[in-house]
Amino acid sequence: MYRFFDAQNVLLYVGISINPPQRWNQHRVEKPWWMEVAQVTVEYPEDAVMAERLAIISENPRYNGPAARRPVQTARPRTFHGDGIYAPRVRDRRTEMNFQMQRRRNPELPVVLHD
Repeated sequence: MYRFFDAQNVLLYVGISINPPQRWNQHRVEKPWWMEVAQVTVEYPEDAVMAERLAIISENPRYNGPAARRPVQTARPRTFHGDGIYAPRVRDRRTEMNFQMQRRRNPELPVVLHD
């Protein structure tokens, strides 16, 4: 998960990516606010999708849109299980990114499929 800040340390954007430098290049090309970015921080939470949503809701970055601020679904956790990595059978784009990040950090863990 990464955060972009401006020169006054104001939070501009929160995002997640399997390949942050590639995603940052997309922002550089596509986003008019890119010139404001002065600092980037990166962290690797266990559940990147949930951490990103919570950060967007609680930290209110300037350029994350209103769709990113929808309430977080907490009924089905997307975290590590004792017997492997959570892997839902149906995946959206962000769930797939989270799954791939977990696999890269823990390639020895088996995949456990859940409905």
